[in-house]
Amino acid sequence: MSKVKVSPQLLKKAASEADQAGQAIGSVKMLEGTPSVAEAMPGSRSGGAVVRAADFGDKIAKGMKDSLEALAGALDKAREDYNAADHSSSVDFSNLDSRLRGK
Repeated sequence: MSKVKVSPQLLKKAASEADQAGQAIGSVKMLEGTPSVAEAMPGSRSGGAVVRAADFGDKIAKGMKDSLEALAGALDKAREDYNAADHSSSVDFSNLDSRLRGK
């Protein structure tokens, strides 16, 4: 028989780490500094490539931020659901114990 152990504290920590990582990656704004690169290289195709690459990087960073926020939310929900189920189970078992003892 397999045994699953859940640690609400570790779920909370993992959610916090995912949230912090999402905030950090959300602050990435590569495109903001790239127009000056294109202006510094008039007539070069490289300037435009830098802008396109920066825009792509910003979109990837936004997707990662959104994914990390969703992960943090899912971990928080799992912890809340586990705590609710654990409390509910303990209440049920207490009730059963009381009934078996005739109290």
